[in-house]
Amino acid sequence: MNKKIIKQTVASALLTSFIFSFSTITYGKENTIQQSIDTVKLEMKRAPLYYVDSALKNVIEPSKDLYPVLNNVKKHYNEVKKLIDSSNLSSKEKKDKIKELDSLYEEKITKGLIPYIDAYNYAVKYLDPILKEMLVAHAAGNLDGVEEAYHKLSYQLDSRTSILYRFTGKAPRDLILEKYKKPSDAKREELRIPVTIYMKNNEVLRLWNEGKKEEARKVMDEVLALTSKTSNNAGTNYSNLLSKEVKEAEALFASNPIQQPEVPSNPPTSGGGSETPSENSAQRALRLAKSNSITELMNYKNETDYSPENWLSIQSLKTTGTNAISTALTTTEVVQALANAKADIDAVKTIAQEEADQQNALASAKTLAINELTSYKNETDYSPENWLIIQSLKTTGMNAISTSLTTAEAFQALANAKADIDAVKTIAQEELDQQNALASAKTLAINELTSYKNEADYSPENWLIIQSLKTTGSNAISTSLTTAEVAQALANAKADIDAVKTIAQEELDQQNALASAKTLAINELTIYKNEADYSPENWLIIQSLKTTGMNAISTSLTTAEAAQALANAKADIDAVKTIAQEELDQQNALVSAKTLAINELMNYKKIADYSPMNWFIIQSMKTTGTNAISTALTTTEVAQALANAKADIDAVQTIAQELPVAILVNQTVAPGASVSFSSSKAGVGYLVDASLDSTDIDSEEKLEELVNRGLASKASITIANANTTINAPATYGEYNLIVVDNFGNLSTRNLNNIVTVGTFILSDNNGSRYPYQFKTNQQFSSITPMVMATEKITNATLTFKFIGVQVPKVTDYYNENNNGWKQVTSGRINGNIVTFQNVNLDVGEWFMIEIRSFIAPSLPGMYFIEVQVNSNPVQKMKINITE
Repeated sequence: MNKKIIKQTVASALLTSFIFSFSTITYGKENTIQQSIDTVKLEMKRAPLYYVDSALKNVIEPSKDLYPVLNNVKKHYNEVKKLIDSSNLSSKEKKDKIKELDSLYEEKITKGLIPYIDAYNYAVKYLDPILKEMLVAHAAGNLDGVEEAYHKLSYQLDSRTSILYRFTGKAPRDLILEKYKKPSDAKREELRIPVTIYMKNNEVLRLWNEGKKEEARKVMDEVLALTSKTSNNAGTNYSNLLSKEVKEAEALFASNPIQQPEVPSNPPTSGGGSETPSENSAQRALRLAKSNSITELMNYKNETDYSPENWLSIQSLKTTGTNAISTALTTTEVVQALANAKADIDAVKTIAQEEADQQNALASAKTLAINELTSYKNETDYSPENWLIIQSLKTTGMNAISTSLTTAEAFQALANAKADIDAVKTIAQEELDQQNALASAKTLAINELTSYKNEADYSPENWLIIQSLKTTGSNAISTSLTTAEVAQALANAKADIDAVKTIAQEELDQQNALASAKTLAINELTIYKNEADYSPENWLIIQSLKTTGMNAISTSLTTAEAAQALANAKADIDAVKTIAQEELDQQNALVSAKTLAINELMNYKKIADYSPMNWFIIQSMKTTGTNAISTALTTTEVAQALANAKADIDAVQTIAQELPVAILVNQTVAPGASVSFSSSKAGVGYLVDASLDSTDIDSEEKLEELVNRGLASKASITIANANTTINAPATYGEYNLIVVDNFGNLSTRNLNNIVTVGTFILSDNNGSRYPYQFKTNQQFSSITPMVMATEKITNATLTFKFIGVQVPKVTDYYNENNNGWKQVTSGRINGNIVTFQNVNLDVGEWFMIEIRSFIAPSLPGMYFIEVQVNSNPVQKMKINITE
C-alpha cells in the first residue's frame, strides 16, 4: 500500500471518528448536526483533489487508489442524511440541509470523482487494450487482425470516448486524453486508408467470385487509386502483405491490365528475390469464404436498434465469431461459425425489446409506489387541518406516479410525495415550534463560530486548538438557556480563538527565538572544552568540529534544529579523547590485548590432534609465548609475541601430519609365512619388492596395485606400537616394509630392513658374525656360513657359489643338521661352485660349511655367497669388506 492510500485511509478514519465522536454525545441536537454537515462537506470538497493534485504533478491517479475515498464519502454522506432525517429540525430545515448536501455531492462526487473513476477504468479496460491489440497485429502484418482491431477502436472512438470528458478538472482530463485517446486517434488515422484498401480488395474478390466482374473492376479502380495515398511502414511486413493481396486481385484483370501505382512495400526480409508459392483453389475458396463471412458478420444488425451497452455486447460477439471464422479449417466450418455468431447476436435484446420490458416494470413499479403512498403516515399523529393537507399531497403524488414514464421517475415521484408529506408537521412537532426560537439562535451562533477564522492562516497544531475551542464554544452555546447566554457563549469562544496565534505571528516569534537561540548556541560552543586537556592533534580536530557545528547552527531553520546542531557538535567533541583518556585507553588496551592474546594462545590447537610428545612440546611453547605476551610493553609487541608463539606451534606436526615409523627385524621366511612387525601409527602395512623404484611405491594407490599384481602383501594395523602379523608374499625375493597411516601418510622406506622370502634363513654358526663385516685381508681360523630351512626340502641339490670370496677346499667340512662333520671332497667343488646332492632338511633344520683358515678379500667392497636349492631363486649371503 503506497503512502497516498495510507493518507486517504487515515484521513477517512479521522473524519469518521470526528463525526461520530459528537453524534453519540448530543445526538439530534442542532449544533452536532451542523458540525456533521460541515465535516462531510469538507470531505466531499477534498475528494476530487486526490486526482487533480496528482495530475498537476503529471501523474494519472489510478482508480484503485480512489475507491477508498469514494466509499468513505458515500458512507459519511448517507450517515449525515440519516442524522438530519432523525433530528428535531423542522421539515423545511431538513429539506434545505439535505438539498445543500445533495447539491455539493452532485458537484464534487457525481460530476467529479465518480466520472473520473469511470473515465480511467474505460481508458485502461477498453482503449488501451484495443490499441495494444492493433499494434501487435500491425507489427506482425496480420491484415485480418488489424482490420478487426481497427473497427473495434473506431467504435470506441466514435461512440464511447465522451466518457473521458464528463468529469471536472482540466489537468487530469488533458493527461488522460494525452496518454490514451490521442495515441488511439493517431493510430486509427494512420491505418484508415490501408484498412479501407484491404476491405475493398476483399470486396473485389467477392464480386469477382459472384461473376460481377464490371462491379469488381470499378472497386479495383478505387483500390488502386487508394494505394497511391499509402505510406511505407518499414517497421512491419504489413504493407508487403497488403501489396501482395492487391496484386493477386489485380491479376484477375490480366487480360485488360490497368496501370496504377503499386502499394509501397518493404524490401524482402529474406534477402532473396523468390516469390511465395501461390495458393491452390481450395485454399483460395476457404480464404474468400472467411473474408465474405467476416464482412457479413461485421454488417449484421444495426447499431441504432440497440442500446450502447447491448451494442458493445454485440461487438464482442462479433469479435468471438470473427475469431471462430478465422480459425475454421473448411468452408463448412466457416458457415457454421457464422451461423453460431448470428444466433448469439439474435439473443441480444433490441431497444424495442428492452422498452417492452421497461413498460412492464414501470406498471409494476407504479402499483407498488401508489400502494406505499396510500398507507404512508397515521391520521392520529396529525391535526385535522394537516391531515387534509396530507390527503391532498397523496393525491398529487399518485397523479405524478401514474404519469411517470420510467421506474426511476415513479420512485422519484413517490420520494417527492413522501418528502412533501414529511414536511407537514405532526402534533408533536407543532408543540415543539415554541422551542425553535432558541434553537434558531443557537444555530446562527454555531454557524458563525464554525466559519470563524480561516484554516490557511494557522498552523495545523493551532488549527486543532481552534477546532477544540470551537467544539467547547458550540457545547456552551448548545447548553445555553437564553439567547443572551447564547450571545455570551459565542463572544467567549471568539475571544479564546483570538488568543491563538496565526502563522504570521508564530513566524515572527520563531524568527526572534531562532536568532537568540543561534547566538546562545554559538557562544556556548565557542567556550566548550579546554585546550590544555587535549593533545595538539586532538585540539585541531575539536577546532574543526566547532567550525562545522557553528555552520550547522547558523543554517538552522528552527530553534529545535539549532539546539540539535549544538548537541551534535558537542557530542562529536565529546568523542575526541583527552590526554588522560588516551593514556588510560592505551593502558586498558594493553591489558585487554594481553588477556585476549593469552586466552587465544591457551585455546590454540587441540590435544586430540597431537601425539603426547608433541603436545608436551606445544605446552612448553605456550608457556614461553605467555611469558613473552605478559612482558610486552605495547599492543604491537603483544600481537607479535602471539604470532611468534602460534608460528612455533604451527611448526609442530599433528598426528595427521606425522609420518608413521615402520619397525621390522630382518628375517627370512617361506612364501606366505607370517612376519611380525610394528608401526608408530595405525593404518595398513605393506611388504613390497625391494627392487622396485621409489616412484613405484610413493602412494597408497600404487601399493594397492602392487598387492593386486602379487608384488606385495598387506595387513591392517589396528593398534599403534603393537606387534602385527603380515603374510609374506608368495614370490621369492627381498621385501621392504612400508606403512600407510589412516591419514594417508607413508612411512620412510628403510632399505636395510628386509624380509627375505626364500628357502633358507642365512646366518653363521656364530650368530653375532652374520651379516659378515670384515676388514681387507682379515684372517679367521674359520667361518661357518649356515642356512636354515624355512620349508621342507627332499633329495634337493644345494649349491653354494663363492663370488670373489675364498672357496672351500676339499679338506674343509660341512654338516647337515648335526649329522656329523664331513669333508667337502673334490667331487663337490667345480671352480667357485660347491654342490651337495640329495640334501634333506625339515623346516628349522640347518646345513653349514666350515671354511678353515679364511682370509678376507684384499679389496674393499660387497661380496656374495649365492645359495640355491634346485632351480629356486638364488639367495645371497653378504660379505662387506672395508679398509
